[in-house]
Amino acid sequence: MKIGHMSASDYSISITESDINNHFDVNLSGNLTIENSESIHNYLIKRALSQDSITLNISQSDEIDLSIFQLIIGLIVARNKIEKKTDVEFNINESMDELINKSGLTTLISSIKKSS
Repeated sequence: MKIGHMSASDYSISITESDINNHFDVNLSGNLTIENSESIHNYLIKRALSQDSITLNISQSDEIDLSIFQLIIGLIVARNKIEKKTDVEFNINESMDELINKSGLTTLISSIKKSS
């Protein structure tokens, strides 16, 4: 069941309730950049922080920058403090891989993909 949807000119967020009890699937697509990070953060905090588990999918992003990785890491840390499960799904393309390597986040991003 679709819970919420937010769309701007260059990105979109959709949240659906899974068959699993109190689990949300959160899909982000489009330009996930610093220009949109505050509104993305506010939307996710209001709707996704309290669920028992969420799967955050950023595989459909056209562009992503470090602000979104910071947002994801912050969301995971906040949810871990209240013992909530967070999975993150994304495909690393060549430009994203270069960004991760240059920023020094390789180990952290690898751990997020494996054990959030």
